[in-house]
Amino acid sequence: MQPFRDLLSDTPEQYRPTLTLMADWTEELASTNHNITAATYFGLAGDVSLLPRLKDENVGLVTLWRYNGGKPAISFWRSVFEWRAPHSIARTERLIGKPIGQGTTTKSGDTRTSHRDRECLPVRILGGTADVQQKAPPRRAAPLRYSGAHRRNDGSPFA
Repeated sequence: MQPFRDLLSDTPEQYRPTLTLMADWTEELASTNHNITAATYFGLAGDVSLLPRLKDENVGLVTLWRYNGGKPAISFWRSVFEWRAPHSIARTERLIGKPIGQGTTTKSGDTRTSHRDRECLPVRILGGTADVQQKAPPRRAAPLRYSGAHRRNDGSPFA
């Protein structure tokens, strides 16, 4: 967390409130919920990301970005939403003004929400972990089925 905060002094003034909110939200989430951890990662192009993750599976619903130049953004991970917070999908899509995909990114200023909603987007979307299932149900692999349609290289069926 601290490396992300250290960059705020070098960030254009217009982006500082949103980035500060992202850092505060992530830090509060990690400190108040034993199942959440947070990490800061530095990209090769100068971007920095905050990753609030669920410890039990090491997955996150979002990645919070500070792009090179300071612009904030949020990437949403639909598969994690479907698995851990399915009831938050509609609300999140309404707030960002588009469907969540795998890595859908919303940058500061490109949503259909009001200015105040944009500034509070991570908090308004996830508002803590109330909608997140605290323990994921066990994943089940699909059963393997032999359809009889498999053939050898020469075209003859397997016996």
